[in-house]
Amino acid sequence: MCWYSNKLFFLAIIFFGITCGSYALFGQPLSTKIDSFKQLINHSKTDTDKVKLLIGLSRAIKCDDTTYKMHYANEAMQLAEKINWVKGKARVNATIGFIYAHCVKNDSVALKYYEQSLSLSKISRDKSDQVDELGGIAASYMDLAQYGKALDYYREALELQTGPVIAIVVLGNMGNVYNSVGDYTHALTCYDSSLLVLDEWIRTRGGNIEGDTMQRAGLLMTIAEVYIGMAQYDMALDNYNKALLLIKRTNRKEYGYYALIGIGQAYMCKKEPVKAIEYYTLALEESKTDKRFTRNLLDKLGNAYLATGDIPKAMDCAQQALQLAQQYGDSVELPRIYTTTGKIFSAEKNYPQAVSYLQNAISLCKQTGALNDEKEAWCALSNTYEQMGQTAKAFDAYRKFISLRDSVYNIDKAKDLVRIDLQSGFNIKQLADSLKQDEARKVIMLKLQRQRVVSFGGFVALLLVLSLLFFIYKNYSQQKKANKIISEANATIQNEKQVSESLLLNILPEEVAVELKASGKVLAKSYDEVTVLFTDFIDFTKAGQKLSAQHLVAELDNCFQAFDQIIGKYNIEKIKTVGDAYMAVSGLPKAYPNHAIHIVKAAIEIRDYMKERKRNLCDETFGIRIGINSGGVVAGIVGVKKFAYDIWGDTVNTAARMEQHSEDGKINISQTTYELVNDKIHCRYRGEIDVKGKGMLKMYYVE
Repeated sequence: MCWYSNKLFFLAIIFFGITCGSYALFGQPLSTKIDSFKQLINHSKTDTDKVKLLIGLSRAIKCDDTTYKMHYANEAMQLAEKINWVKGKARVNATIGFIYAHCVKNDSVALKYYEQSLSLSKISRDKSDQVDELGGIAASYMDLAQYGKALDYYREALELQTGPVIAIVVLGNMGNVYNSVGDYTHALTCYDSSLLVLDEWIRTRGGNIEGDTMQRAGLLMTIAEVYIGMAQYDMALDNYNKALLLIKRTNRKEYGYYALIGIGQAYMCKKEPVKAIEYYTLALEESKTDKRFTRNLLDKLGNAYLATGDIPKAMDCAQQALQLAQQYGDSVELPRIYTTTGKIFSAEKNYPQAVSYLQNAISLCKQTGALNDEKEAWCALSNTYEQMGQTAKAFDAYRKFISLRDSVYNIDKAKDLVRIDLQSGFNIKQLADSLKQDEARKVIMLKLQRQRVVSFGGFVALLLVLSLLFFIYKNYSQQKKANKIISEANATIQNEKQVSESLLLNILPEEVAVELKASGKVLAKSYDEVTVLFTDFIDFTKAGQKLSAQHLVAELDNCFQAFDQIIGKYNIEKIKTVGDAYMAVSGLPKAYPNHAIHIVKAAIEIRDYMKERKRNLCDETFGIRIGINSGGVVAGIVGVKKFAYDIWGDTVNTAARMEQHSEDGKINISQTTYELVNDKIHCRYRGEIDVKGKGMLKMYYVE
């Protein structure tokens, strides 16, 4: 599916027309100059005014100066508590919640402040503040991928009925939640409802015509993006074109490039790059004053020209984009432009240059943590190596692409759990029904076969009616044969049923398979205490260069079979293998207290098994590193045809980081796991290690 986002800027356009100058989703008006706040604070006559001004000052300071933002917020809190001003304490808590959510990026802490603020606002019965806090709580839950809770709080904000402006924004944000989990039908319902409220509000109040027009245009473009997500590109084009016409009626024609970009992307999704180039070029004319959009559009044009086979124009656009990105130090766009340039050089068969640009893209992505961009660069690099005939390097790059794709999918799947809960029951019931239907078809065929046999016996009896004895013998003979066929067929059905159940148990844990057969569906579940294990082979690619493909796969299979036997002894559930990586979890679907100890013991056996195998086979097998982490996960089934039982959550990601920071022949465990096993298993403290995306984490080697 082709997907594209203009960063859902619809809310920004709404605010531009309705609440220009507001602080956040439901925030308070701000002064444009921080110095003005400081002067007003010094001359404030009452403590309540001083609290308001300190809050305003905290909110006015950018996130780059988080220390100062928090300093003034804490000063406001101390004063509000001193005078026991409930509304003031509520607003300060909301401000600190915002700082933790948007500046510190710690939504768990932000929630505590937002919830405290909400409790205080309910005491003061200030609906406006309650809407502010409910919006903050919902946004934090959305960042934490707890979409059901986000929707609950947005609905609660909507029920407060504080006016059409809030209804328009809340409905839009509810649409964003549904959009995030791929529930496009409900997303469209919310966006359409927001549009209806907006139209009714415009009709009843008159209002700023230009601002109203921009609001409608923003909503139409958001709806268009949803249609792109649904692969309904003609509907997307219709809404983008309507938005473009509206924008052209205003004095803000520069916003037209949003619609033009969307139209261009819709045509790219329709595999019509020539039309895409037409609209990207128009957008480029509109965005000349904004270099950020210029380099983004040049990159898109480069991809579009590449799709048409016009390599010179593609290269010209890519080089212009590259020059601008380097000039402005754009770490977000630069790796994407490097990837595009690498693809173009690859199409030119200038493979050394292609490899150089793609490797630069990967290096930048690792610095910024842009997993999706890095994934695309590895995929392009794999294709380039394949065209060069360097199979081993192509395989290695593709393995890294798969690994990143798996990481991205884990994140995406975690976000999709709301939608999966709604759909998996229906999909899995279809699967169960299809198994029953296959069995029923076999029974029907056997009945038909028996009917044919009996009919044949009757026909013979009719022909040989003059010989009663022969008829009796013939009928008896055929009946006996039919019974034998039925008996053998029933035995075959039973055997096939056992094979089907055995296959099902190979795919799903026993308790999950039982739930599937009993109710026809399996709901996603949360498990608070489990331990996750990751293994990865060292020098796997190097071994692949020395061994034949058959030998390599056979050795991988031998190792994984041994791992399966080891974890089977410890009541551990295998989740999946990805390439040469192996993943298992202890403590689900049945919880038990010694999950961490069991999985560490299994890891020791796996480590010792691979050491012994390495001693005997040398370079014909692999080294291994192991990582383990404990915590909470969400588990469930994804997919319809090749469905799979999988787990998601930060615990899984941290376990993967433990494996990546381990060494050959070592078992690296997190602080959480260490606390669960240290009284039973001897471990050596490694110190705190900087982990990308996680910060400093304590790690231990199992001795």
